[in-house]
Amino acid sequence: MAAMANAITGLDHVIVGVNDLERARAGWQRLGFTLTPRGRHLGRRSGNYCIMFADDYVELLGVVDPSLPESSTTRFIAEHGEGSMGAAFATESAEASHAGFAAAGLAPLDIVDLGRRIEAPGGEAEVRFRLVLLPPERTAAFRLFVCHQLTPALAHHSSWLGHANGALGLRGLTVAVPRPEALLPVYGPIVGLANTAVTDEMLTLFAGRHRLLFARPDDLATLFPETPPPADAVSPKGVALSFRVADLERAADCLDRAGVGFAEPFPGYLHIPPAEANGVIVEFSDA
Repeated sequence: MAAMANAITGLDHVIVGVNDLERARAGWQRLGFTLTPRGRHLGRRSGNYCIMFADDYVELLGVVDPSLPESSTTRFIAEHGEGSMGAAFATESAEASHAGFAAAGLAPLDIVDLGRRIEAPGGEAEVRFRLVLLPPERTAAFRLFVCHQLTPALAHHSSWLGHANGALGLRGLTVAVPRPEALLPVYGPIVGLANTAVTDEMLTLFAGRHRLLFARPDDLATLFPETPPPADAVSPKGVALSFRVADLERAADCLDRAGVGFAEPFPGYLHIPPAEANGVIVEFSDA
């Protein structure tokens, strides 16, 4: 594909909203993932557990202190229920991404500096990052933004990168939307039109080695034939997370030992139903 636009280098992380963080932690551990200690977003009611890889991750996000100010993410969970609620592209320069969005007429909001407290192997520490957000109406179909990690070595500590299921990192995300092809003018300028493709009424965004696929709810049965999608997949929501794994047999053995049911609809692919993963279909495929 063409060089990425707006200083985007790939996917940084995908957010999965959950109702109960502790139950979600136990559920994803059952799937063979290693999770970080619980983090707390400074000054906000939300907290998280993360599934870390060398250069991307999954964030399980939920409420940890209802007395603190509400955020758009916690409102989303309350209104739409569990499931993937957004994704962050990676950048090495928030300023460059912001300038690129501005030049493309996307009207980015001011850069946001954030942090969260984590229990790192060396003691409590603060992970810091900068976000480049677009106006909500521009990404209303599915929340996309850009994240500049300021403390990547701390966030991606080596002790969190090994997973019993052999997962190596994210491959991509599938999002259910009513009319994917209509979103090309919306999302094309974010990654660059050269990094998009519209085939069979599906829209694909390519970001480095990652892929975001926007599909109609009616097409999910073709993509995941033996794994029923969430009942509310008609809403604009991420419905499937794809992971690269070192050895698919190892992943299957890990799930068997945990008593987790799964399907193998295509050679080289393994699908876990959304009931096992907070409303998200989990896909493992050979790296």
